[in-house]
Amino acid sequence: MFPLLALLLSDGTPGKASDALVPELEAIHWRPSPTKTLSRKPKLSRGSITRLIQDLRPSITLTDADRDAAINAMRVTAEKRVEGILGNSRRRHYGHAALLVASCVASAPAGRERELAKWAADVRQQYWRRHAFREELTRAFASLGLAPVS
Repeated sequence: MFPLLALLLSDGTPGKASDALVPELEAIHWRPSPTKTLSRKPKLSRGSITRLIQDLRPSITLTDADRDAAINAMRVTAEKRVEGILGNSRRRHYGHAALLVASCVASAPAGRERELAKWAADVRQQYWRRHAFREELTRAFASLGLAPVS
């Protein structure tokens, strides 16, 4: 859901966090289950879920409450992912966790940019001993064209 929410919050603006998350959205298991592949019934090919969302995006109107709910859900998801990855010292996944944090800042609705930047700075400070994670945060912010958090 995280990439979907980022796509919705991007308002179709290229270069936002949604662009970095599209590969994750495409990687979601939209493949048929093994039992269904054994069936010989004709099937329509599955299109790209990203293309579907991008095609529908102009027809979706988000209210301020929708935007707040979406960014709050993204923030909670990012926090839990960071806790899970760093709590288990899964260093190979630090970049993913950092990208989620940076994506929240990049997807911030108007008027909430400072709040989310402060939240990201707090996450960075909370894990001040995890230098590799802090480096990944710096990379993730740079990859999204954001000023680094301190």
